[in-house]
Amino acid sequence: MVGEAQPTAMQAAEQVQLGDPSDVPILAGAIQCRADVFFRGGRRAFGALSGSRVADVEILTLRDVWRKSVGPH
Repeated sequence: MVGEAQPTAMQAAEQVQLGDPSDVPILAGAIQCRADVFFRGGRRAFGALSGSRVADVEILTLRDVWRKSVGPH
């Protein structure tokens, strides 16, 4: 559980220019808690960021997480 994101985390998330502004606090929470990895099933908001880093948080798709956990097949 992550509390309400602080202004610095919100500012970092807002710089990404997500398609849906309601996703900004979600990303800000990952930034604030210093998550190693952030993934979300939907591609609409975060799919274009897959494989990139935002404030040291690696953005992955569910497929990327699967590949990292089981290796290539």
